[in-house]
Amino acid sequence: MRKCLFVMALLVVIGTAVPSVGQFVSTEHTNPTSVKAVLQNPVHDMWVTLRGHILKKISHDKYIFADSTGQIRIDIDDKYFPYGTPISPTTLVEITGEIDKEFMSSPEVDVKKIIVVSPAEKDTPPPSGFQETK
Repeated sequence: MRKCLFVMALLVVIGTAVPSVGQFVSTEHTNPTSVKAVLQNPVHDMWVTLRGHILKKISHDKYIFADSTGQIRIDIDDKYFPYGTPISPTTLVEITGEIDKEFMSSPEVDVKKIIVVSPAEKDTPPPSGFQETK
């Protein structure tokens, strides 16, 4: 009986001990802030925030995004577009999401948040590289 009580008391003590929770922060990778940096060193599941323009839609939820350093494919679910705010190639946006780098494929950003930095202006030309289709 004493052994049983001792084991039960030991289990209670072990079960109530507060586990130490920590987080390792690597200095090896810094979050890229440009398309060029993402393309040079794509780290799968790394979070990024990029500022630029959504140039064109290439499929249901795939788009081409560009900043002054290059272009990258992005994946945006409809629910992440700001409600009631039209976005055109001249609209400056900030996107936040995870890098999706699968084996033998080019990296893309899986967008989880879009912020309109400046709305489109009618007289503003689209960024270079954009070709309007008619």
